[in-house]
Amino acid sequence: MKPLVILLVPVLIIIQSLHADEPVITVTNQNLAYVRETRSMEVKNGIFNYAVTDLPVLLDPVTSLFTSGNTDFQVLEKFFEFDLTDLNSLLRRAVGTNITVASEQSTIRGALIAFDGNFLFIETSDSVLQVTMRSPNTRISFDDLGKNYAKVPTLRIIAASKSSGTLEFILSYLTRGMSWIAEYNALYYEKSSIIDLSAQVALSNNSGKSFKQARLRLMAGELHEAQAPSASYLQRKMVAEAVVGMIAEEPAPISEYKIFDLPQLTDLPDQQTRYIRFIHPGKLTVKKQYIYDYQIDDQGVNVSLTAMNDESSGIGLPLPKGTVRIYLADDQTEYIGADHLAHTAVDEKIVINIGKAFDLKAERKVLEQKKVSKNAEQMTVRVELRNHKEESVEILVREQIPYYRSFEIINSSHPVTERDARNVAFNIPVSANKTESLTYTILFSW
Repeated sequence: MKPLVILLVPVLIIIQSLHADEPVITVTNQNLAYVRETRSMEVKNGIFNYAVTDLPVLLDPVTSLFTSGNTDFQVLEKFFEFDLTDLNSLLRRAVGTNITVASEQSTIRGALIAFDGNFLFIETSDSVLQVTMRSPNTRISFDDLGKNYAKVPTLRIIAASKSSGTLEFILSYLTRGMSWIAEYNALYYEKSSIIDLSAQVALSNNSGKSFKQARLRLMAGELHEAQAPSASYLQRKMVAEAVVGMIAEEPAPISEYKIFDLPQLTDLPDQQTRYIRFIHPGKLTVKKQYIYDYQIDDQGVNVSLTAMNDESSGIGLPLPKGTVRIYLADDQTEYIGADHLAHTAVDEKIVINIGKAFDLKAERKVLEQKKVSKNAEQMTVRVELRNHKEESVEILVREQIPYYRSFEIINSSHPVTERDARNVAFNIPVSANKTESLTYTILFSW
């Protein structure tokens, strides 16, 4: 950081509180937001200092840009100040100024000469150097309040202008501490295989600045960052909740991402999470599937709901990642499970895992395993499926193949229904209150 005294030309100091008019905030789901605010300043002909306040504590000053249509105005230098981080920051700024150090034993007042982790070095008014120990019981008072540190986040600039007057400009910057995630509610009508899917957005602002009547844009996607800027201070986690009624418009593609524009302005108080209505309820045709994969659960049968995210199934919109909570809604509404949904493009498959089937059990045994040649091995497997329900079910038995092996099913009690390089699967019908066994022999080679 260069001191202002290095300039060899007259400097006019201008400090003014700026008024932000309808900020536009693009919030990512990676704890990062891009803010654009319309502001104004009184400029003077020549070179002057300007202090921009009302900023987030977690602002990344490197990313701050001043944009205006006035070619006579230029920003020459800028630096960010906010020193209420910890005691060491305050002491660094106070070197050379008067402080008072009080303890149970004594009170010392004088100019702070130096300090380290254990001691304070103070020169008193009679030119005596006093050394006092720092301790949790020591009370330190600073004389020059507001002169030696910035009480609020402040972006200071050195600017040049060829004219005087009021200049309107766009201040844009990146800030940490803002993020969002979709929260889905799914009313599952099991008898008709329909889900009413709706969503709200949980938008958190922990940036250190409150925004009034902001226009929100939500970016969905996985951004790559060279290096995350460090936080300016440790934020207190005090989260409040509010609900705002909004519906996102059709998302617009930006590069490899999707942007959801919320149609109305909203307030974003600091240290608050707001829950904003995001997607109208839409009907989605789903299929219930029972899956047994011994490498995931050696006895339990998992239950999932699957659908295609297309117009024929009922939604056909890009779905950002989030948590899906499922409620059974045929007779009376009951919560039956939740899962995490990844970013899902149109025409991609949706899979929602809702838990384990209470009345379905599976047991897998290796009946035989033998080496048939130097680079081949044969294994016979039996999977016993027990159905304690009052209706028949179909269970997908999935077997994962080691990545370094080729394989061939040489004998099986049921046909293979799915196969790729790493998996083989069988659809096994199991009658009500019955047991069905799958037996197959597989030949591995490498």
